Amino acid sequence: MDAEIRSEIQNEVQAAFQTTQTTILDSMTTLLDNRLECFNKSFQSTQKALAESQLAKLDETLSDNYKFKKRGNEEQHKHNSKVLVKFKEANSELNQEHLTKDNIESAKDKITEGMSLIRDRQKLIKLADSSEAGWRVVAEYTANPLAENSEDEKRMYKAQTRAEAKIKKEKLKRKPTSSSPAPYTIPTRTSHIDRPGKCFNCNKTGHWRRECPEVTRNASQSRPSDKIQM
Repeated sequence: MDAEIRSEIQNEVQAAFQTTQTTILDSMTTLLDNRLECFNKSFQSTQKALAESQLAKLDETLSDNYKFKKRGNEEQHKHNSKVLVKFKEANSELNQEHLTKDNIESAKDKITEGMSLIRDRQKLIKLADSSEAGWRVVAEYTANPLAENSEDEKRMYKAQTRAEAKIKKEKLKRKPTSSSPAPYTIPTRTSHIDRPGKCFNCNKTGHWRRECPEVTRNASQSRPSDKIQM
């Protein structure tokens, strides 16, 4: 009797162990399948977001082939393109088929980066508008972007000083110098020269007797005619 009971107990234990083992294996398989499915979805979402981001940057590169006539318009277009890329990337994250927390956080980061670009641009516009040197101050300011935030105001003043100095230097180059010699002019001879004293013939000043108009006139009147008298 005891042997039969022990045999039944052993059979029950083995059956329970096999059932438990099968259940555990099924649970592990289901868990792994779910994890693998989530990984595939996340990977696909990441690849899609990366592809759309690359397309946005490619579109920005292709649009840069346009030749702008004014430098200010070109710089503004480049800035707008950078902001647009960030917003496209954020939009791509939010439009995933299986939206996850990582997608939402990534979209927030992209939007924050776009807002930061706009904020920096607004500061540069105010800097250019507040100075007579205009966008030259911005060019000098952005040429040294490694300064700390505490030195930002000093950078602005130094940039303004350098820009104004360059403008003054260019104006001096364009301005003609007063020390340049005047062009040489050939003196012209005058047919009439004022003589000192008075004429002994007419008693007038400015000429002598041999140049006196009256002497010349009288001489021409007393000259014999070349015509033959018939």
